[in-house]
Amino acid sequence: MGVDGSACSAAALRFALGHARLHRLPVHVIHARKATSPQPGWEVERWLAETVASLSGDHSGVAVTAGAVSQLPLPALLARSRQARLLVVGSRGLGCVRARVLGSVSQELLHRASCPVAVVKQHD
Repeated sequence: MGVDGSACSAAALRFALGHARLHRLPVHVIHARKATSPQPGWEVERWLAETVASLSGDHSGVAVTAGAVSQLPLPALLARSRQARLLVVGSRGLGCVRARVLGSVSQELLHRASCPVAVVKQHD
């Protein structure tokens, strides 16, 4: 599953953790970003660890690993879908019309991922 710090990615992470607990599966969380990102890698790794720790407390017994990758989100998630049982992503709903539309990454994953995809919508 991929996270980006948004409210919808937090909702997707909670969903992934609940699904993993129910089915006794591990969760691997990634944060994909361009290699040219201005944030140093150690800051991203620390932020990612804190984000996962803050949400995984209610899901004891779920093995969670996390890491940042220097890759755009779509190719990073597509590559990981080859080994995953379920790929979980978030999608923000912005306004009445846009709330029904998925983002470009979510749509591409639904068409191209090698495993089932769960899209967790976050309505503002």
